[in-house]
Amino acid sequence: MEIDKEDDEEESERSTSKEEFQEVQEALGQSVAESLTEEQSPKIELINIDLPSPSTATHLNPIFPPTPITMTTPAGTAAAAALTGSPKELRVNTPTPFEGDRSKLRTFLLNCKLYLVINREIYNHDDKKITFVLSYLTEGDASMWKNQWLQLKRTGATITLGTYAAFYADLTDAFKEEEQVQNTLYKIHNL
Repeated sequence: MEIDKEDDEEESERSTSKEEFQEVQEALGQSVAESLTEEQSPKIELINIDLPSPSTATHLNPIFPPTPITMTTPAGTAAAAALTGSPKELRVNTPTPFEGDRSKLRTFLLNCKLYLVINREIYNHDDKKITFVLSYLTEGDASMWKNQWLQLKRTGATITLGTYAAFYADLTDAFKEEEQVQNTLYKIHNL
């Protein structure tokens, strides 16, 4: 008996919900015939689709091929550089500015060389390399040498920097450690 009561209650709830559904549909201006109830809705059937093998497929998803994405970024931004393939400078441990201490020249030049190598796509011309190194000759004797060297390279309003190899030779000649070696030998001899 209790089972019959439960079935009747469920049937009563279904009919009530169907009636409410019909009222809502009519209120919305839709006829009952146009809408389907749960029991009348078509069943979903699984179908088997033969897809091409991965070796012959041109896209990962043959049903929806990839759509190209177009992005617009303002020129001059890092995002624009990344999209256009322009290299971005890697700011890794920039060289310590050189002030003219001859004992530190070798370390300074090695640090510059390392930085230029890691950023070779940006510093791909002798003028860029020379300008980079000159930008770190900021104080003392190094700054004075830079100003004198630039005056020698100037003709009228134009500055012709020359090759990086020639600049490197000029810089190492100007700050070679010969004097320090002689001073150290002298100190050792006088002990």
